[in-house]
Amino acid sequence: MLDLEGFLENEDLTDPTWKQALKVVHNNLPRPSIIWRLIQSSWSGTLASQSEFMKILSCSALNMRALLRAAELEQPDTQAVAEDVQQAVNFLGPRYAVIVLAINHTCMSILHSKPPPVWRRVFRDMMTDVELGYKLGARTSELGLESGMLIGFAHGAGLGLLLANDAKGFKKWHSMTGGYQNRDLALKIFGCEPYQVSAFLVQHLGFGTDVALGTAVGTGGLNPSFLNLDREVLKWKAAFQWIEALKEGRGFPRDMEMRTYFSELIPPKSRDDKNTALEVLYTEVAKLRREGSSWMWHLPVPDYEETMRILKL
Repeated sequence: MLDLEGFLENEDLTDPTWKQALKVVHNNLPRPSIIWRLIQSSWSGTLASQSEFMKILSCSALNMRALLRAAELEQPDTQAVAEDVQQAVNFLGPRYAVIVLAINHTCMSILHSKPPPVWRRVFRDMMTDVELGYKLGARTSELGLESGMLIGFAHGAGLGLLLANDAKGFKKWHSMTGGYQNRDLALKIFGCEPYQVSAFLVQHLGFGTDVALGTAVGTGGLNPSFLNLDREVLKWKAAFQWIEALKEGRGFPRDMEMRTYFSELIPPKSRDDKNTALEVLYTEVAKLRREGSSWMWHLPVPDYEETMRILKL
């Protein structure tokens, strides 16, 4: 399958908004080839071994402490050593580990632009999406934890790169929308939409075309009627729409096909019937919507306040 950029070019979709989205990603998310190699090989399952993972990671300049926080192995005020990182990778698994590293790397790149304080809202919302995706994936065997986290990240990450690319424009957009999606205003201010940036972002990092296309079609923003989407792409589309529905407080996606895509989460046909997995998910999501995510491994240090102080130095 073509990559997303090639797909758009080959199908003669010359919409300038896609070109702008690609420019935003390339200008604001550095991705040395070694980082792409680590993510792509770990995610696709072609990585030779965990020792190979550690070898590539040690040369990548990625933030290894993020893995220790994600695995709850970090010891404050102590230096991360190879044995600790290896233990974290063993615990998380390579696919989970590269999602943590990719999200941390993206956040570090955004923070490098010295964004205005609204970055905290953007990051909190994004991490709530990531944890919501984790919980969705935990209830769906076809999706799984890692894929759920990745599509949650794709749901919100585009806004972060738009903030890094144009802080002044972002502040204007945010003050007028309160952070809620507004297609016309986004196109006017940024020249593209957040989901377009997200689609290129996940492919740029090394997670592949399926998730990129799934992100693009998940919002309905890209509707390639001439293309037969395979089940892998439809999985991402369904997950994207489930995350949007749950975050907005709806029980399930409006699209009937997407609503019944995951067999474990098919809503009951009557009030007398129950879907236990769905009820548990609703309970978990309600708490998450109320309190937000408590995960902090996306930051350079373990909390927002200290990160804010670092940005002001």
